[in-house]
Amino acid sequence: IAAFGIFMFIFLAEVGYYLIWRNQTVGLSDLGGKFSDAMRSFGSKKVKEVKETEGNVVLIDKGGRSMTPPADEDPVRQAYDALQSLLQAPMKLGSQRIDLRPTEGGSVQRYTVDGVTLEGKNFSKELASAAIELTKQLAGMDISDRRKPQTGSMKILAGGGKRELDIYTAGSTSGELMRLRVDMKKQFDRTIDTLGMLPDQQEQMLNAIADPAGVVLLTAPDGHGLTNLCYAVMRKHDAFLSHMQTLERDPQVELEGIRTTTISPGAPAAEEQKQIEWLISQEADVIYLDKCEDPRSAIDLARYAQKGRRVYIGMRAPTAFDALTAWRKLIGDDTLAMDSLKMIVAERLIRVLCPACKVAYTPDQDALKKMNMRADRVSKLYQARKEPMRDQKGNEIVCPFCHGLAYQGRMGVFEFFQIDDEVRRAILAGGTVNQLKALFRKQKQRYLQESALARVELGDTAVEEVLRVLRSSGSSSSRQQQQPNQTS
Repeated sequence: IAAFGIFMFIFLAEVGYYLIWRNQTVGLSDLGGKFSDAMRSFGSKKVKEVKETEGNVVLIDKGGRSMTPPADEDPVRQAYDALQSLLQAPMKLGSQRIDLRPTEGGSVQRYTVDGVTLEGKNFSKELASAAIELTKQLAGMDISDRRKPQTGSMKILAGGGKRELDIYTAGSTSGELMRLRVDMKKQFDRTIDTLGMLPDQQEQMLNAIADPAGVVLLTAPDGHGLTNLCYAVMRKHDAFLSHMQTLERDPQVELEGIRTTTISPGAPAAEEQKQIEWLISQEADVIYLDKCEDPRSAIDLARYAQKGRRVYIGMRAPTAFDALTAWRKLIGDDTLAMDSLKMIVAERLIRVLCPACKVAYTPDQDALKKMNMRADRVSKLYQARKEPMRDQKGNEIVCPFCHGLAYQGRMGVFEFFQIDDEVRRAILAGGTVNQLKALFRKQKQRYLQESALARVELGDTAVEEVLRVLRSSGSSSSRQQQQPNQTS
């Protein structure tokens, strides 16, 4: 009995030491799940499924079968390892897109995480071809055709959950290209509540949705959330009480209760107008057009909106002011353009600081003044971690949430401009840009930069991220408009 007691004491001491060490290193949050899994599998006689192991990605074919890792001597092993090498790092970092592009002498991997493209590994021609062929085989695509564009899909198990890959392959003179988009449908599931609008902006958006008439322009540069914004707005309407129609070049998801008409991206203007005429003939309460290039289509939609119908039009202008200029030019008649227009919403996407490893600092008073922030209201801001985290022994620790990227996810920042009677009168009287800006200020609206800095003040993002996004995606005119205004 004494010997057994000593044994139990030593055993429990070792367990306690391990738990203390593990808590300091990676935490204990996942142990409960692992213990539950172990208890459920105890005594089970079921055939063991292929499960995700440390670092590995489980490949699941079109029929839902998990691929067992091939033996070392298996000819498929090379392709399996190449595909693992292509997927592991991007999936660990939460990538939304992975490209394998042919180059001279091989292929190069590039992947996108929260809008930022990262350079990956180089693959020999042999390994790149093997990885692409295995992917196509798992997705049920034609592995013998390396030239024609093909699309397919498959699932994987990575990062603790199932992911769906939308696959595109195409051949060229330099080799075969493969593009993987991860959980594409989930990338377009935002709602008005989760887009990132500040409270007063969200209220303006909801009021606009409640208004049954007029044109609303929704605008953002490529890659800055325009489709998500448009879909979120459409979803907020009651599709069961309203007749809703969309005309899109490349629909990303199916919107419940809303009829979508697809038009070819390269369709001529006459085809666009023909489709618009058909939508109008259906007397839809709400129409969404992802892009409008034909002046005749724009004029038809503006006139339709004057009859008590709502029309949303997507644009690629960088700011609300640029969108206003583009709309007036497209219509060619300021009276019609302004009479039908109700509101413009411009958006930009910024990365969110990782909540687990972001670093607080006391901002310089002069810097706050330049950013139009009140020093009496801002005592600290946050920035991305520049130095690695360390444990109690001084060993480097990689953040288990962002894996060293310092950011995790993105959110929208917005610029609203209400087209009220004062704005209409100013434009019809030939008002200048400065006069329009004065009316913008009178509405107490925020420029994109000011909305982004409000998120900095709330600790959601960093000043450096705001500068990166606005400098890379704004035109010279928009940058001028986004300078902090020294007058309230």
